[in-house]
Amino acid sequence: MSGPHGKDAKLVAAFAADLAGLREPDQILPYVVPCLVKLIGADVGTSSRIDHTRGTNDIGVWPPTSWDGADMSAYRQFMHQQPLIRHHRDTLRLAPVLSSDLITRTDYHRLDLYHHFYKPLGVEYQLALGMDGSPRSVVGIALSRQRGDFSQRDLDIVTWLQPHLIGTWHNARETQQQAHFAEAVRTILEGEDGGCALLVVDGDCRVQLMAGSALPLADELGGIQLGSRLPQLFEAPARVALLQASVTATVRIARGGAIRVTARRTNRGGAVLILEGRGAAELELIGKLTPRQCQILVAVARHSADKAVARQLGISVRTVSRHLEAIYRKLEVQDRTAAVRLLLASGIETART
Repeated sequence: MSGPHGKDAKLVAAFAADLAGLREPDQILPYVVPCLVKLIGADVGTSSRIDHTRGTNDIGVWPPTSWDGADMSAYRQFMHQQPLIRHHRDTLRLAPVLSSDLITRTDYHRLDLYHHFYKPLGVEYQLALGMDGSPRSVVGIALSRQRGDFSQRDLDIVTWLQPHLIGTWHNARETQQQAHFAEAVRTILEGEDGGCALLVVDGDCRVQLMAGSALPLADELGGIQLGSRLPQLFEAPARVALLQASVTATVRIARGGAIRVTARRTNRGGAVLILEGRGAAELELIGKLTPRQCQILVAVARHSADKAVARQLGISVRTVSRHLEAIYRKLEVQDRTAAVRLLLASGIETART
């Protein structure tokens, strides 16, 4: 299909320009659905957030009173018959599609969904497009008419608009996710247990170790886990450190706040990141340890004897002793009891291999 020409090209350009001002995901669907209803000439427009696994659909309707009195219990009961929903579930395609291309009118009129839900509402024809989707769920828009199917031009216009809609949706979702992440970081670093969070990553920016405030941070976000990729907010300083050995950067977060990120390259090709809120400089001591030294100290906390540590890690007792001497110097302590106490207070967990 060729691109839009003449009036259609101007229409698409104007629509895309209007979308550029939408920054929040919750703004997009309430704005876009009425616009498409007027643009295409539909009777009703609906936005859907469908969970295929649970068989649920969070629906928004425009005009708002169009479905007043609708039997939503019938919709929920027979939603699995909806041709457009079945089409996405079976194909995972988001491209605009007409319901009449998926099911004949005769078969459509035989559906329980039609008799109990769509017929009383006068829904005979539908045109749908997806904005975001996965095997588990889909976010989409459907336009409905009672008389006269949608034309090829209607389908073309929606097809031309869809890339702009998807781009706006994904940008807004990414911005929202980063804002939520930054707000969680700010809350944890500047809360009653504020201070430093420490992350150790490998050369691919995958988290190998977390300490201090990074542990409740992981619980808060549900996205930072041992072995997972470093969140995008902090990946840039980490990658600079991997190239230049050391870097200090300021990461701007929600509500005008900021976090100082100190990243240092390790001799094993990874990086240590210290995220500083209001203080707690004691965790900077932990940041001086290499990932291997942290691993040894964790093993010491679990096994009091050097022989047991050596056996677990496959190294000699002498190597364990040398590492412990270096650990004591970096942590500014005199013995393993003090080192382990500091370790336990920091809440360090190491990635299991």
